[in-house]
Amino acid sequence: MTSTLDNFSTPESGHRARARWSNDTATAYPRNSNIPGMFAEQVAARPHAIAVCQGEEWITYLELYKRICELADRLITVGVKPGDVVGTLLERSIACVTAALAVMRAGAAYLPLDPHQPRHRVLQLLRDASVSAVVTIGAHKTLVDGHARVVDVHARAPRTGASDRVRIGPDDPAYVIFTSGSTGVPKGVVVPHRSPVRLVSRSDERLAMSAQDVLLATTSPTIDVSCFEYFGALLNGARLVLAQGDTLLAADALEGVLRREHITVMWLSAGLFHQMAEVRPQMFMSLRYLIAGGEALSPEAVRRILAHGRPGVFLNGYGPAENSSLSTVHAMTELAPDAETVPIGTPMANSTAYVVREDGAVAGPGEVGELWVGGDGLALGYLQDQDLTAARFVPDRFGPQTAGGAGRLYKTGDLAWWRADGVLEFLGRKDARSRLAATASNSGKSRSISAPTAPCARPRLSHRETATTIGCWPD
Repeated sequence: MTSTLDNFSTPESGHRARARWSNDTATAYPRNSNIPGMFAEQVAARPHAIAVCQGEEWITYLELYKRICELADRLITVGVKPGDVVGTLLERSIACVTAALAVMRAGAAYLPLDPHQPRHRVLQLLRDASVSAVVTIGAHKTLVDGHARVVDVHARAPRTGASDRVRIGPDDPAYVIFTSGSTGVPKGVVVPHRSPVRLVSRSDERLAMSAQDVLLATTSPTIDVSCFEYFGALLNGARLVLAQGDTLLAADALEGVLRREHITVMWLSAGLFHQMAEVRPQMFMSLRYLIAGGEALSPEAVRRILAHGRPGVFLNGYGPAENSSLSTVHAMTELAPDAETVPIGTPMANSTAYVVREDGAVAGPGEVGELWVGGDGLALGYLQDQDLTAARFVPDRFGPQTAGGAGRLYKTGDLAWWRADGVLEFLGRKDARSRLAATASNSGKSRSISAPTAPCARPRLSHRETATTIGCWPD
């Protein structure tokens, strides 16, 4: 991947040229592949290696593949067709991983559903997504009985071979994740096969997993990061360890799993990361990769890890579900004592990120604007909502017309700014700032908004007609 930092402050071609330099991220990867096909390649390479384990239960790549093929055949038998949406009503488990891969092998997109949510919420998602069938276990069958065709994930049947004849393209839907974002209204994000493939295919040297890795999955199947966990392990021939519920409740339990299973890769949500960094920062020292994200990271928590438990690579990961989990990453090797925020870094390989002013122009270093992301990780759009898709997924006017993501960018609604070295800093939600300004205006009081500290200066927010700028003054 081309380095972006040396060229970012070059003045010769203006903001747009600098932005294009910072988004020159194209690297080679199997962009025309699909998830079941890449998994099958790993099965052929290491059939008897352990693919997934949870507690005392485990399964090899070959046995998992056999179960996936059987289940995919059964789904086709009950009427599932390419392009359908199939629910997977399962907790984090080997059965859940099996169901997800089987649905995709059948040519459909899987929709993870939480069996512990209220029944009316589950049924609403079935209606919103026009779910054709639900894969579940007997204990959860009553949640959806009578509202969808139910397939028991544990039932076994002879293979028909029907799924062998399914053809899956890289732009076909792989999964649907419902996210409410800051609006509180659930939106179904439709993600194609290419999106997670670009993320887990060793195309970015900052996050390159291999068959020697052991990845601990800590997130709920209904969260988009679970897709990174599952496919990051299984498409690279690694071992996927599924955390049991009580593992995440206490530092002792989590540290025990890290040591006992020889975990090398782990993603932690910001909340869990902050909790563990406070009580047991040294537990992460044995990891090859630690990725934390989902919300803004606490600088103090980051400093604790750097001081007491630094893993081999320590990444702050930023990205919405609309860009398949990770848009940018920042390798954290140091953090200034007075830093008020943690940078979100630079785009992942085959991804793009632009800071855009209110007038639609690319922001320059120090200018605050909305973060727009794109590239091969971009979702297809929102399920059955063309208007919202058109409003949030817009044509890419800044990059080459041949850029990934079909020349589109997703407007995240997040505020950010570029440092002089091309690294992105995150400022929070745009609508939160608007509410803050409205509150200040309604109260008749002046309300200042502080900005994070830049490495080279003391930044200050000042307002212009079309943009918000971080003005810098020397000490």
